[in-house]
Amino acid sequence: MCWLGERRDFDKPKVLRKRGDQMDKLTTDRWAILGIFVTLVLGLVPLYISYVRDFGPLREDIFLLTGSVEAIQDQLHQVEANVSALSEKLTELESAPSADLPSGPVWLQLVSLRCNEPEDAGGDEAFLRVGGRRVWSRSMDSDSEEDLSTLPAIQFAETTNVSLWDEDGPQWLDSDDHLGTVQVSRDQLEQGDVTGSFTLDGANYELTYRVISSPNNVS
Repeated sequence: MCWLGERRDFDKPKVLRKRGDQMDKLTTDRWAILGIFVTLVLGLVPLYISYVRDFGPLREDIFLLTGSVEAIQDQLHQVEANVSALSEKLTELESAPSADLPSGPVWLQLVSLRCNEPEDAGGDEAFLRVGGRRVWSRSMDSDSEEDLSTLPAIQFAETTNVSLWDEDGPQWLDSDDHLGTVQVSRDQLEQGDVTGSFTLDGANYELTYRVISSPNNVS
């Protein structure tokens, strides 16, 4: 019995040493893990600082840009609403009756023709056609003007053309020169004197006319 007791007393320090070694190893492992953690933290800190330095302003710009985009979208919605309202107004105006314009034919009253510059150096043998029909002719030179108000008014429906020509002789020898065309419209009704220009082939003429609804003399 004494031998067994002595045996137990002899093994106890060995067990204690083994436990101490395990505790030392555990402590060493803990310090190793803590060292790894500290290393990771110290490595991430510069990365975070770099991120804040480099991307912080960018994030602010993104936030500002997002706000700007939302503001632009609001403005686009407002523009769409305004365009829609304007379209409705135009539709109403188009469907409204014309402002007291007569529905029947109107008349062209020629008033005057002024020559600022003839086509030919010695003057032109000018003549006018309305709707393809010759209605007037006269010799004209620089700074000359002819009164046309005594000519009969000419009836038309929507539009008609007034053309000025320089007569150069027989067609087989020298064709007449076209000096320009003025288009007359019923939209010019009762607007008073209207002026058009003939400026082809170096000529410069000014035609004054009126579009009227009740002429005194009719062609």
